[in-house]
Amino acid sequence: SAVGAGEYTVSYPAEIVIPWDAPTYDAEYTVDTQLAVGKKINVSVADKTSGTLTGTMTATGTEDTLEYTLSGAVATEYDEVSNVTEKITFTVANWNKTIAEYSNYITFTVVLGDK
Repeated sequence: SAVGAGEYTVSYPAEIVIPWDAPTYDAEYTVDTQLAVGKKINVSVADKTSGTLTGTMTATGTEDTLEYTLSGAVATEYDEVSNVTEKITFTVANWNKTIAEYSNYITFTVVLGDK
């Protein structure tokens, strides 16, 4: 949050577990704002490595990878007063890989600005 501009909180899970073989999976995050008049925040979600809505999860102990795409509330603007739960959807392209624990990181970016 920023002094004089109001307060905001964006909460998201530290770990998102996608069930094996699920064609899509929804994860939630929440946004609470009490901003000064004329202020807004923009929240965006992206793959940490690529900086885009597509990414690659890598299997522990192998070189297998799973590609995924993010959709849903991946770039959203919030006004002065908001209290919402949003969903981002992970779509995995091809589950025909070694069954293992795959991991990757996504980044949530919050930008405070003027309307």
